[in-house]
Formats: sequence, C-alpha cells, structure tokens
Amino acid sequence: MTDPESLKSDIAFLRELTQDGGEGLARDGVVLAVIGLVFAPVNLVYWLVFWGPLAGAKDVLTWLWVAGLAVMFLSIPLANLRFPRSSGAAARAMSTAWQGVGFGLLGGGFALLAAGMRLGDAGFVLRTFPILLFTLYGSAWGVAYAVKRLSWFALVSLGCFAAAILEGALYGSPHQWLVLSLGLLLLVGLPGLAIVRSARG
Repeated sequence: MTDPESLKSDIAFLRELTQDGGEGLARDGVVLAVIGLVFAPVNLVYWLVFWGPLAGAKDVLTWLWVAGLAVMFLSIPLANLRFPRSSGAAARAMSTAWQGVGFGLLGGGFALLAAGMRLGDAGFVLRTFPILLFTLYGSAWGVAYAVKRLSWFALVSLGCFAAAILEGALYGSPHQWLVLSLGLLLLVGLPGLAIVRSARG
C-alpha cells in the first residue's frame, strides 16, 4: 500500500513544480513593463528626430537614453524589494528566460559594437540591435508559452519575430525607430503589465 505521508509529499512536490509563482512573476512583469513603457517614448522621439519633424532636437537624444536607463535601473531594485523571487519550477523557467534576454542583449550589444568599429560604421549597432532585441524577446515569450500554455504568450512571441523581420526589412530607414517604439510598447511593456495584473490577482 502507498504510504499516506509519502503520497502527501509527492503531491506537495508536484504542486511546487507547477505553481505559478504568485507575486514572484510580478517582479518579472514590472521589469518588462518598465523597459517597454520607458523606452517606447524614447524611441518615438528618435523616430521623429531621424525622420525629420524634430530634426533640430538631436542634442537631446543621448540624454533621453540616460534618463531611460536611470529610470530602469532604479525601478528594478524597487521591484526586487517589493516582490519575492519566482517560486516553482515553471515560474523559475520564465524568470530565467527573461534574465537570458538581458544577458543576451548585453553580450550581443557589445558584439555588434565591436563589429561596427571593425567596419568603421558607428551606426551599425543602432540599426542591428533592434533585430537582436526582438529575436531574443520572441524566444523568451516562446519559453513562457511552453511553460504556461497561454495563447497570448504565443501571439506575443510571433509578434516579436515579425517585428525582428520588419526591422531587417527597414534596415537603415528612420522608420526602424517607429517599429522599435511600437514593439517595445505592444510586445514588452503592455504584456509586462498583464503579467503583473495576473500574478497579483
């Protein structure tokens, strides 16, 4: 016969594997929301500058990125303090996917910068980085779909890959910035808010 205590332990173990992580997932959602909602307007300004309507405002571009990074780096520790780490295997897998995007963008960004220096093209990293960004986010949302089986996760993943292809098709065009702005809003920021709402609910 099966030992009742052993059965209880097995059930508890399975519950641990499949639990959503509660507020732990909210931490990831906050980070996504901050990245998307902060940098979407920054890139919208870039589009307006390089497209022409705000061509005289190039001096503010660097400061916009600095301000955006400052908000991001202040928000992430606050989210870490406010929300616990993700618990359960499924939730940890999702968190690891998002962390992988961050490390991938950091390493890939330096690699593209080195390539741009090798080519003597200072703008190379700016034109190619969005392709890398949406490709990595598409992969992470694919992992999230595999873990949670939520259809909208799959749609966001496909949207990211479509945005990456569109960035490639618009390579060198100022409209790359518009795609980047809309993509960060629709495929990173708003889904991040949805994760926060779901996790806290």
